[in-house]
Amino acid sequence: MMVGIIGIVQNIVGGDMTDREKNMIKHIKGDCLDYLPTLDDKTIQLAMFSPPYFNSEKKYQRGGGFHNTVPVGEPLFDILEVFEILKNKIKDEGYICMNIGFSYSEGKVNRVGELIRQIERRTGWHNIDKIYWHKTNPIPLRGRLTNSVETIEVFAKYPLMKYPKKINYEHNFIETAVAAARAENKQKAYPIELPLKCIDIFTKENDLVVDPFEGSGTTGKACEKLNRKYIGIDLIND
Repeated sequence: MMVGIIGIVQNIVGGDMTDREKNMIKHIKGDCLDYLPTLDDKTIQLAMFSPPYFNSEKKYQRGGGFHNTVPVGEPLFDILEVFEILKNKIKDEGYICMNIGFSYSEGKVNRVGELIRQIERRTGWHNIDKIYWHKTNPIPLRGRLTNSVETIEVFAKYPLMKYPKKINYEHNFIETAVAAARAENKQKAYPIELPLKCIDIFTKENDLVVDPFEGSGTTGKACEKLNRKYIGIDLIND
């Protein structure tokens, strides 16, 4: 059954919104798997998101080297279904930018590469580029290497794409700290530098950007700064 979807237009950075801002920034409370199909085909230029992490049922183990014991984050089939739905909703010249990191589970690594292969094989999207994010304040581990890098995987409908921004020796690297969580046991927001870089490269002014896992709304804040239209979707208002 479809979850009740309520469109909520609000200012994500404080203060009063102009009429123009109200038309550009929208927050939707609901399931992205229900809401995304209601959008017109080929209207999205960029889907920018970070699926929920594989979080732990207990606190992070700083001494034992385990990030989690049970993967309870967003199921793989949900991610694949989002990619399937976006195939018709994103423009032919549009992109998906997905921030995702690897973590340890029972001594093994949840590998990002396997997820990428399944996305390409099952949905037909092409993984055409990659941006590295070096976290300056990662969770420290003993006994094995500390995870200090995540990636933003860039997907397109076709393997050869001309980016909206003219690239002149721009590095695929971001270095910044992990943002603080706004409440206990909540996933930390990714820093605004991540969506700012992706939106700058893969969209133009007034293009539509969608975040199906909105969380704290960082992608929307970046869109407001860069004058892009934005729709953020989440089951819970953060």
